[in-house]
Amino acid sequence: EEVKPEYTLEFIEKRFLWFRNMLNSIGEKYPAVFPNYWNIEYLLTKTFLKRTRSHILALLNGATKDPDANNATILLKALQKTIQFEKEVSAALQREYGTIFKDPSEETTSGAPKSAKKKA
Repeated sequence: EEVKPEYTLEFIEKRFLWFRNMLNSIGEKYPAVFPNYWNIEYLLTKTFLKRTRSHILALLNGATKDPDANNATILLKALQKTIQFEKEVSAALQREYGTIFKDPSEETTSGAPKSAKKKA
């Protein structure tokens, strides 16, 4: 099965643009729907990043391997776009939603993560 061009590493920034637009749209359309303590923006971002990781791994070595997975230029561009997106989304969550990021090693003993929380 051939990989569609819009799902390749070369166009990874489209994935990030879609997420930015979706997050902004939720904030504009539903500003008072979700209680602050739900930290919905963080949870959506976390889920998006986990799925994006799985998708990228599949493009690199999985069943939907991208034909350009061995192209150093495309890989470097995808890596740069990914790092840029991670920095931007982290800064936006901190600035706009008051998300406080903690070191992942600060997990609770019950196994429940304390990766991020809202400022009170």
